[in-house]
Amino acid sequence: MSSYFSFHRTVSKPIEDAPITSLAEHEASALSALDERINHIFLPSDTKLHAHDPWLTLTEQQRHCLLIRFLRYNLLHIENARSHIHKVATWRSTQRPWNLPISDMQGTPAGIPILSDVIRGREGDVLIFIPTRYYQKSLVDRSAQVTAIKAFFEYCSYAAHGLKATSGIMLVDFAALQLKQVDLVALKNAINIFLSFYPEVLKKVILVNYPRWIHGTWKCIVPLLDARTIAKVVWMHNGDALRTELHKYYDPEHLPLWLGGECKNGTMRLYSGYQLCPEECMAKLWS
Repeated sequence: MSSYFSFHRTVSKPIEDAPITSLAEHEASALSALDERINHIFLPSDTKLHAHDPWLTLTEQQRHCLLIRFLRYNLLHIENARSHIHKVATWRSTQRPWNLPISDMQGTPAGIPILSDVIRGREGDVLIFIPTRYYQKSLVDRSAQVTAIKAFFEYCSYAAHGLKATSGIMLVDFAALQLKQVDLVALKNAINIFLSFYPEVLKKVILVNYPRWIHGTWKCIVPLLDARTIAKVVWMHNGDALRTELHKYYDPEHLPLWLGGECKNGTMRLYSGYQLCPEECMAKLWS
């Protein structure tokens, strides 16, 4: 894996949140208090949520996973988290994001260069691989892209019955990215949807093969992010470190060979329609 930074960067140390089964006392206490104030909206008898919303099918543990996301985003402020959940519930009731078909994520108008294969970790975390060199900014339709972003977060977060993934780990490969491909509007739209309606759904964001000029782009993005999300971003420039990081969450037999695993199966197609070359991916990630 190569890095084009010409200056020294201290390896970032992101926050490591405890799983729902082993929360610290202060988080467990806040979760209990929030659950007591908000659990009524998860009952079929309540009219806050639409009758077909996956939120209504959550088990108790799945509901707690959802609530702790809102709590952590709101820095364990119970009333702020409660208000946030109510706003998202209202949005879900009117927008019905679970009805967005997976096909909305596909094709060049949406422009989502994300691997369509679902790789799940030991704790249910979905791996989101984004090779940015395949992003075609000139072909994107903004309306289609916003719809696709909502469909993507909904698809990653929920299945037809309850929670699909505890959270996601995003691996962004900047190899061969050109400055003209950078799309701040798309990033702003994605960040707004993510923070407003799917807070804390990302456990970690790993950046690899970043060019020197990406630092300037990062400065434009930082003001849009909250402190916790910023602390989840890891800049990596070493293939061994990346392999170690991925193996912390994913068993090697579930990771494809080109991602440092042992699995020989799985699709190489992106939602945007491009077909990845495993040999090229291996060369760019591990050289």
